[in-house]
Parts: sequence; C-alpha cells; structure tokens
Amino acid sequence: MKKYLLSALCGLVLLPMTLIGQSATFSWDYDYAGQDPAAITFQIYKTSSETTDPEVLVPLTNTTLLEYTDSNVTVGTTYTYSITALKTENGVLIESDYSNLLVVAIIENSQISFVKLNKNKVTVEWSQVGTGVTYSVQHAITLNGESLNTNFVELGSVVDSNTGTYNISQLNKGDIISLKIVSDNGSTTSESSVINVSYNPPTNLVTQ
Repeated sequence: MKKYLLSALCGLVLLPMTLIGQSATFSWDYDYAGQDPAAITFQIYKTSSETTDPEVLVPLTNTTLLEYTDSNVTVGTTYTYSITALKTENGVLIESDYSNLLVVAIIENSQISFVKLNKNKVTVEWSQVGTGVTYSVQHAITLNGESLNTNFVELGSVVDSNTGTYNISQLNKGDIISLKIVSDNGSTTSESSVINVSYNPPTNLVTQ
C-alpha cells in the first residue's frame, strides 16, 4: 500500500483514553473535507510498550468509526497506539501516514471506600492507584424523586490524596446522591463503580 502525507487526509489526531473495567476506549478527530465518510477506513496499530517509532507497531484492527474500544489491556502495562486512514483510488488501496502516537499507562480503577453525608457536605474516601494521579469526585443528585443532574458533574479534584470533603445542595430525607471517582494519570482516565447513598438522618434524640 502507498503511504501519503497526513495533510492529504486533513489530519488524524488521537485523543486521550478512558478506562472502564478492563476495556480502554480512545477516539480521534478527522476532517473528511468533502470526502465520502463511507470511503474512509481507519487502521489501528498497537504495541505493548512505550515507543516513539510507529514502524514497530503492529496492526490491531480497522474500523469506519471515530473511536475504538480495546478490551485486551492489562493494568500496569504501557501501550502505544497510532492510526492511519485507508481509502481506495482507481482500485488501489492507499494508506495515509501515521497519526500522532498515543502512549498510555493503564491504571487501576479507584474504588470508593467511605462516604459521610449530611445536608450540605459530603466526605468521600477512595483507594489510591499510583503517584501523580488526579482524582475527580463526581456526583449526581436525586431530590424528592426528581433527578437534578442528567450527567455527573464534578464536586472537586485532588492530586495524590484519597479523601475530600465537598459542598453539595441541601438535602432532604430520602434524597439520593450518586458518587464516582475519575482517576487521571495524564494519559489514561479510569472510573470507579457508582455508589448511591440515601440521605436518611436519624430521628432526634430525646432525653429523659
């Protein structure tokens, strides 16, 4: 196959990876610039190490989509990915030059271990998954049976810590707050399981 310049394909840009469970998903930008999307296929390359040389990558699969989920990843392993674009001209299959290289160190999913909830604050503790990792505490709230957040929103973030206390909307008995931790080591993000906590304060103590 003939390799031609990226500029001829208007550019391929690999975007950061997200790890959920044991599957890693990454995506890319591509400007079709009047080309028929159905005529473009993307070839994905991968190697199980960090490298700056795309020629050592091996073909993994191809797709017509702008994202791919790799289910064959291992926590603690570093991978390098790249992609090319394929199209057929006059019956000849032509392959573009490589995109940028995406080097990712797969990190473990952090998990929430403790939640303390009151009317206007929530304290969360979680497992740490390495050094230099940013932990984003995200939440969604259901008040009186009505969801206020269709998507999770960030309460706050910390680096190299396993706990945080954050302000939240005032809660009433029976309201539910859903929490998760998103860990980011600079090349990969991973998400914890979602924890749902119901706000059920104790009844007032009565002294006799």
